[in-house]
Amino acid sequence: MRGGGGRDAAERPRSGDRPAGLRIEGRDIRLIVSDLDRTLLNSKSDFSEKTLRTIAHCRAKGLLFAFATARSERSAKRLIDAVKPDFVISDSGALLKGNGQTLYRRALTAATADGLLRDLKASGVVSCLTADTEDGYFANHPPSQYPDYAHGIFTDFSGPLGRECYKISVEYRDLGPVVRIAERYPECAWMGYVDESWLKIGPREATKWLAVEALLSHLALEPRHYAAFGDDLSDLEMIERAGMGVAMANAIPAVRAKAAFVAGNHDQDGVARFLEAYFR
Repeated sequence: MRGGGGRDAAERPRSGDRPAGLRIEGRDIRLIVSDLDRTLLNSKSDFSEKTLRTIAHCRAKGLLFAFATARSERSAKRLIDAVKPDFVISDSGALLKGNGQTLYRRALTAATADGLLRDLKASGVVSCLTADTEDGYFANHPPSQYPDYAHGIFTDFSGPLGRECYKISVEYRDLGPVVRIAERYPECAWMGYVDESWLKIGPREATKWLAVEALLSHLALEPRHYAAFGDDLSDLEMIERAGMGVAMANAIPAVRAKAAFVAGNHDQDGVARFLEAYFR
């Protein structure tokens, strides 16, 4: 089943074309931007049939749809193929693609990425280490145990990758040393995940909000024209700045506190039910 309906490439908006929109409670919404894991996806990392139908219904009404995910483009491929969104923000904002174009791209230099990987490996406090690059997903653990990451390339990071890197992810046993390593590199920013012993390190300008801002510029829209859905810290700024910022019921307290609206739980079709209520 192709859930997103999908428009032909010729029908997709070009820079300067203003997409159709809907007025909701005085808001002129033309673009929906949604996180994937624990937001649009259920606990099985999949779309419900209801979610697929609702996305298709919204797009049929002229709304544009964008994913904004911490996943790489490759690890989101199954999900992209199911919905065929107009735009995809991947690697926590390092990459934005749509209309057959790369619209925003930020990456760590090869030298910085290799330095980080070397220092993290030597720290003695890292369990798992991964690196997302243009050429592939590198990991020091067998990636085949996670179906969406089966494309991964196993490496022990004993030598340099010699590649620009969109994002380095670290599973740690001790947070302090990992943060101190990240802070040695001024061009890097780090972000943790609530209730998880994982840390993301990437370019300072690789955030979901900055990628959304680039997308709005491409579409000649303003922040008031988009709705955003999310659950974690990486979603906070894009939700706070949105014309319609929506936190999931399962979102962390900091996100719920900043959102104008709260949708239901991701395992109860929270996004779909919210969209049904507001985008009839």
